[in-house]
Amino acid sequence: MLEVVFWAMWGYVVCEGPLVVKLYETASNTNLSSSKQNTTLLLDDEGAQILQDSAALWILITMEVLELERIAKPDGVEISSSPKDKSFYISSPESLKQIHTLVMSHSNSQHACAYLAWAFVLSRLHAKAQEVKDVLESYRLFLQSTLVHPRHGKDCEPTHTLMA
Repeated sequence: MLEVVFWAMWGYVVCEGPLVVKLYETASNTNLSSSKQNTTLLLDDEGAQILQDSAALWILITMEVLELERIAKPDGVEISSSPKDKSFYISSPESLKQIHTLVMSHSNSQHACAYLAWAFVLSRLHAKAQEVKDVLESYRLFLQSTLVHPRHGKDCEPTHTLMA
């Protein structure tokens, strides 16, 4: 079933905010498939391989739904009240906030790929916000929530810098 989800997300299904949030919630709730009710039945070599393969597919899915190749393009990130592609997950600041919360709730090495991919998305969002004259309040609030306030000093540091 995970393989079907992966192939569907590989260009067929639009990565809308609520869908990306749901996939990240599922990946989080199942701990990339390692939290199953029947895990004790998967103790042999074959079962262990199934768990590893499931985790690998979840890693690929969590990377693919962020559409990093699209984000990396010069015009891949748009912060506006009327974006060209309203179905792209970055057009929803609320979805961005939920994804951020889910990504930041897992700091173990199993989630490192999604963590670094999200750092890249945040870096592109911050860069675009610096280019735009008037950032919408909803985006501004989200981006401010991703700043880390140091204990000493006045300068805030973007979370994506610390994540990298």
